[in-house]
Amino acid sequence: MLERAPTRAGGISAQCVPDDMPNDSFFADSQTLQQTLSLAHRSETTARRVAVTDGLVAAHRLMLMAANVGRAIDRWRDPGFEDVDLEEPVFIVAPPRSGTTFLHRLMCLDDRFAFLKLYHTIFPAISLYRAIDATSAADSYLGGLLSRIVDGMESLFFGGWEDIHPLGFDRAEEDEGIFILTLLSPGMYLLAPEMDEMRRPAWVDRLDAETRQRLTAIYRSTLQRVMYHEGPDRRFLGKTVLFPGRLETVMEACPDARFIQLVRHPYKTVPSLVSMFRKPWTFLDPEIPDDGPETRRVADLAMDYYEMLLEMRRSLDDKKMKTVHFSELIDSPSGTVKAVYDWLDIPVEPRFSTRLEETLSTRRDYSSSHSYSLEQFGLSRDTIHERLDGVFDYYGFER
Repeated sequence: MLERAPTRAGGISAQCVPDDMPNDSFFADSQTLQQTLSLAHRSETTARRVAVTDGLVAAHRLMLMAANVGRAIDRWRDPGFEDVDLEEPVFIVAPPRSGTTFLHRLMCLDDRFAFLKLYHTIFPAISLYRAIDATSAADSYLGGLLSRIVDGMESLFFGGWEDIHPLGFDRAEEDEGIFILTLLSPGMYLLAPEMDEMRRPAWVDRLDAETRQRLTAIYRSTLQRVMYHEGPDRRFLGKTVLFPGRLETVMEACPDARFIQLVRHPYKTVPSLVSMFRKPWTFLDPEIPDDGPETRRVADLAMDYYEMLLEMRRSLDDKKMKTVHFSELIDSPSGTVKAVYDWLDIPVEPRFSTRLEETLSTRRDYSSSHSYSLEQFGLSRDTIHERLDGVFDYYGFER
């Protein structure tokens, strides 16, 4: 099992961001980078894994360079982004595979919210956002050629994820890409299953103070850039499911944030997350077994996250956090959204209500083909219940 981050006395910290905020340029965590390459180049690994890892590391260096050049241009051309006030941003949080994407994308239909799109996290600079906007605008003069190229890239990179987590460069997305650029994200385990040998990405809050301060600066200034580009009069709406390992880092960046917590039965989410991680693993190395130690580590991480989110729920009052059960969202998505708006004290405007109902009408017959089971991964209900006994009691999950 991965070692958990130590809890802090008095609950969750939410201190204000210091005035002397460190440099917000992106960096690649050197220890994680070295471990990723070392693990991929072991003698027993496959040639495919070596090639994929080396290719992604090279692409990452280019993306990091582009991001930092763009952010330097921002400071020269658009320094006003630093004055954007992230007043009471709203974050949808949950253990992975709990319905956050569904709720997030429904609320993103409301023009009063600003939110991250996938390309915002891949190229996190105002100057790069503008370059992408200009390229998109010019596409009409090219007969849609660029759109067809982008569609082809999405099909190539994201085609196999449609029933697990639908992706698109211009679609509303979680904040994970911001942390992946630094290599300090559990998303690194999609590339390196050896979680016990590479622990830094799972628990950002355990890192040294200097690294955490810099991550806080990167995170906050990226959200400010998105708000500046999309319209600073909006309210930020975020989604984050690998949040518990960096809970304090994010809350230090956004001390007055409010949280919508989705909860779904662990018997559903734990094997679903394992299945999601297994998809790239089997591509890199078909010999990794379904019920091996690698899958158990992912299951342990998912259960760690349940426990930490319960601790967070207990430490925050009802004004700071609202709990929504997955079954409520699926049974009545429109009613759930309106209940969330009541909690936020935001009126549901007619234009948003129309968009919401039109979107939901196209999903009435939706059924995911993503299939998995606990037994497939060597897990059991008894094991999960024993580990998460307090979680079951608090949320009323049936054993």
